[in-house]
This record gives sequence, C-alpha cells and structure tokens, in this order.
Amino acid sequence: MRHAQRRFWGRHNIELTKELHAELVAQIRAGAATLLERQSARVRLYLVNVHGKEIPVVYDRIRKQIVTALRADIDPKGEDT
Repeated sequence: MRHAQRRFWGRHNIELTKELHAELVAQIRAGAATLLERQSARVRLYLVNVHGKEIPVVYDRIRKQIVTALRADIDPKGEDT
C-alpha cells in the first residue's frame, strides 16, 4: 500500500490512510466505483470518488488492494487526453 500512498499524495495531494483505502476498496467491491478496464484476470482500472474528486486507480482483485493512483488527465490506457 506504500506505493499507492505515495501516488495519491504526489498526484492528487490526498493522504491515503488505511481507513480511506478500506473505504475505496469497499466502493469497488460494492459496485459504486466505475470500472474503466479489465487489464487481466487480476488487475482492473476503476474510477473511485475521493472527497468529490474522481480518481483513476489500479486495483488488484486477488490482494483486494489499490495498487496505484493514476493522474486524472491521463487516459487509463496510457494516452494523454
């Protein structure tokens, strides 16, 4: 989770605490987050809502953890928008 914490802070100035991480994972598991792309059987890209801001994240469904946060201005497939 340390990598995700650094990315949330560096890209969005949001402190990813254990509590916030659990809330975001709950959003994903409950279907409240928007699925953007299935990258593999294990990895999915989602848009999660954090304090009213939509943030694209990479989620590992086996570990049930957010792996990283992407920049909001980047297409999840890696192309600038």
